[in-house]
Amino acid sequence: LVEIPQELQWLAGASVLWSPFHGKFAAFTTKLVHFDFYVAFGAGVIGTKTIDPLDKSEGSKVDISGSVGLGARLYITDLFTIRLDYRQYLYPSHSGGLAYPAEITLGFSIWTPAPK
Repeated sequence: LVEIPQELQWLAGASVLWSPFHGKFAAFTTKLVHFDFYVAFGAGVIGTKTIDPLDKSEGSKVDISGSVGLGARLYITDLFTIRLDYRQYLYPSHSGGLAYPAEITLGFSIWTPAPK
């Protein structure tokens, strides 16, 4: 059996997105579809479960983390958006150095109309 010395339990954070590219294309020659690409920078808190390699005791640890990422959004209609993200998290490892788990997210958004 191989035991992992530190296991990710939860994370919470906030990110700032910068969208340097925005464009549109014709879908089926009848509808213009907007898209954008973005870069994400963030900070947060990560909770991990730790295992001491010597006495096999379990514990928990909370660390400050940072994140960087890339993503793209496709605005299908005025109400629906599809989003694809890649995020790389960085936080201090229990055994020294940095831990760097990654996340890939596929999301769907529903936009509500502005009040009149």
